[in-house]
Amino acid sequence: MTDADGPFDVLLIGCQDVSRFRSFLRVNAPLLENKVKLCLLGVGNVQRRGKALMAGFDDVFDVTRVQPLEAQARTFAIWRRYRMTIAEQDKQRMASVALSAIGDLRHISPRQMRALEYLAEHKNRVVPYRTLSQAIGGREAYISDANLKVIICHLRKVLRPGYRITARQGLGYILQAEEGY
Repeated sequence: MTDADGPFDVLLIGCQDVSRFRSFLRVNAPLLENKVKLCLLGVGNVQRRGKALMAGFDDVFDVTRVQPLEAQARTFAIWRRYRMTIAEQDKQRMASVALSAIGDLRHISPRQMRALEYLAEHKNRVVPYRTLSQAIGGREAYISDANLKVIICHLRKVLRPGYRITARQGLGYILQAEEGY
């Protein structure tokens, strides 16, 4: 693909036969993950550009219509979104590693994960019921008190030794860590 000595961020392919490159992108998917994939077409109509996008390219440039400055700006915008996505994935992986020290994450739902994340951020401090409900549900979902109790009940079952979640009557929940945790 290249004679570059190090890793690359952008794959730029000039192609006329989009179907041929569809299989190339599929075969090399692991190598091309988190890489910007751009297609240069000599003369591209709407159907050819659409086929290239459906094949897996992030953007398609018709070299007869797109000015170099526009191509550069679009490429940079796509690359920046990739970088932000990768940074977010890295952040989530780090949080997951930290949370796995607190509990067994294999059998918890996304809501339970958000509850554990929030309680871990406020470890050894009381988190009010309403605050925890909002952290779990956000703006899109209301979490009832009964549902919150079920979430906490399940989390208690997956906690590792040295951690426990207790309720402070009328106040909220607290994730407590024993000394050294």
